[in-house]
Amino acid sequence: MKNFLFVIFLLVSVNIYPQKEVKYIYSGRDSTLTISGKGWIQSSDVNKYSKKCVRVIIKEGIEGIQFGSFLGFRFMKEIQLPNTLQYIGKVAFSNCSSLKSVKIPPKVKELTESFIGCDSLRQISFSDSIYLDLSTLDKCGSLEKLSFNYLIGLSNCYFVGCKQMEYIEVKDSTGGYYSSDGVLYCRKLYCPNRVLYPPAKKDKCYVFSDTIKEITILQNPYIEEIHVSDDIRKINLLPCENLKLIKSNSKIYYDGRGDNLKMDSLVIQKYRESGHPMPYVREKQLHIR
Repeated sequence: MKNFLFVIFLLVSVNIYPQKEVKYIYSGRDSTLTISGKGWIQSSDVNKYSKKCVRVIIKEGIEGIQFGSFLGFRFMKEIQLPNTLQYIGKVAFSNCSSLKSVKIPPKVKELTESFIGCDSLRQISFSDSIYLDLSTLDKCGSLEKLSFNYLIGLSNCYFVGCKQMEYIEVKDSTGGYYSSDGVLYCRKLYCPNRVLYPPAKKDKCYVFSDTIKEITILQNPYIEEIHVSDDIRKINLLPCENLKLIKSNSKIYYDGRGDNLKMDSLVIQKYRESGHPMPYVREKQLHIR
């Protein structure tokens, strides 16, 4: 029985990460790793190159990259991905701190924590529609603009630590997401009238339309004044160091312009519940009534 279960395990493993003659050739002359053949790249096969590889070329035929395969390749500046690639595993390129640009092939439809901590990444392009999950681009401190052809969805992906990201664009706005003035909007049923405001957008004052019910602004150092609808339901914030005023036509939710901090009573309660000092909380949700 044990032998039978072991055979089943092997068959399942092969099915998850199929190997079809994948070859790895490293050239010390230009610190380039070339991967060719068919199948999936295994982390166990590339880990030994993590401290010396500067360039990675993945040839056509490769279909998947396993979980964490290039995690921590801190000297890698360039990666070429093939059009045959269909899957990029979780944290596959996280903490590749020298990586400058990457083009995601059209068959890759989802990324999960794939590029966290790629602090030198200045450009990431998507050939087709994409779904971003779980902090995919967090701590990409050099990324200035994010452009999607078609955004399928975002799940717990807020671009935290993207201190240079000034503009978010969705070219095809016929789906659940669209952009205006570099701000990302959602119209999907599960997140209607929601806004994600770029961390480095340089407006000192921003006026959101009356249709917007939920706003997310994460550690933006430029914003000083926010105008919202009387019907606003939620404002998600990380500390915005220069924020002085949040108001609607009929109510002030936050006022830090004078010596005495003034806040909506429910906001004050949320601060107290969090256990963090006012006026700034490391991470909070302000539920506005």
